[in-house]
Amino acid sequence: MSPLKDLREKLRTLRAERNLQAALIDALLVNGDLHEMALTAARALDGRITIVAADGSVLAMSEDQIDEDLHPALRLLDIAVPPDPVQIESGLWVSGMCVGDDYLGCIVLNPQGGPSEQHPAQLRLLSDTAARIVDRRGNLTDFRGHIRDNLLNSVLAQKSVDHDRPHLERAAHIGIDLEDPFVVAVVQSEQSLRCRVNLWASSYAAQVGGLRGTHNGDVVLLIPEGPQALPETISESLTRIARAELPVGISSAHLGTAGVREGCREARWCLEAAVALGAKKTATSPADLGFVGLMLSRDYDIPGYLTRVLGPVLDYDRTHRGELTATLHAYFATGSSPSRAAEQLHMHTNTVARRLHRISELLGEDWKDPDPALEIQLALRLLSVQDTLTLSRSERDPAATAS
Repeated sequence: MSPLKDLREKLRTLRAERNLQAALIDALLVNGDLHEMALTAARALDGRITIVAADGSVLAMSEDQIDEDLHPALRLLDIAVPPDPVQIESGLWVSGMCVGDDYLGCIVLNPQGGPSEQHPAQLRLLSDTAARIVDRRGNLTDFRGHIRDNLLNSVLAQKSVDHDRPHLERAAHIGIDLEDPFVVAVVQSEQSLRCRVNLWASSYAAQVGGLRGTHNGDVVLLIPEGPQALPETISESLTRIARAELPVGISSAHLGTAGVREGCREARWCLEAAVALGAKKTATSPADLGFVGLMLSRDYDIPGYLTRVLGPVLDYDRTHRGELTATLHAYFATGSSPSRAAEQLHMHTNTVARRLHRISELLGEDWKDPDPALEIQLALRLLSVQDTLTLSRSERDPAATAS
């Protein structure tokens, strides 16, 4: 391209951007008509424009009928639409609409002409303007999502169980039974990532039938118990959308409105403990924190902890009438010395060596490393006093062992 033609092309692009910007400003300040905005943007971008709310409903479009090619973009709503303009595999351009930390929906462009380097910038301008119009309308198109957000915020703010029945009724009205088991997740993020985190949280809560809210500056989710509540599932989904590994605390299972508040506290403890311990996982539950999680958890699930740490050894002893547990006791009691453990157990050193080899097969070769060794020693101590601790808990809270 000659310098003159190149200059003419740049002037044409600048003129188109100026005209689009002027039209969008008119739409924002004068009539707030999303349909007129879609028509204007479609002409400027040489394509079909669809403006979609966060719940998947179509707010406005440049055509009289829904674009048949729109479905791949709408399927993104099950995951979360990226806040920055991106082109997906079908050739559509998608850009999220955000105001502050709130995700309000997305703009979808189905380009009819050739590829254009101007699409991202123009789409960003369009989505910013449309977001402000939707926000100015009071987000009525996403009213159901705000009911969900406000419900969780209201439950977390409530300090007395005397006023919890209205919350249960409101939850039932939108199809959520707070008497079914759920977990609570707390996500910590920097301000620059807050929109993406809220975007993910809104989509994930809608996808799994949960709730999204905020508490003390962090995003909070209530997630029905199941595969969708597993730390690895949550971490993978969040990391994909936020494009960063963010710390997430996840509670154990809870019930009821009081359980929402207890779960939020537990999830926050898990998050803070994981950060303090330098945990490598982005999503952390009490089970991931070992004995620390055992102390943080309201339920004190000692049998569950013993199963996670010593399960294969305990099973082996039960089925083979083995003495691996006793060997572990002696091994750690004698400073991790096989020969001194053999003396304490009154047996040959080779017998202890074979038992330790069997333990390595059951627990993994790294069981002698500092962190797993500490967990095993704590589990052995708990195993010794398990019956006493269970009795003590039943005396403090008879309902805890009623089942």
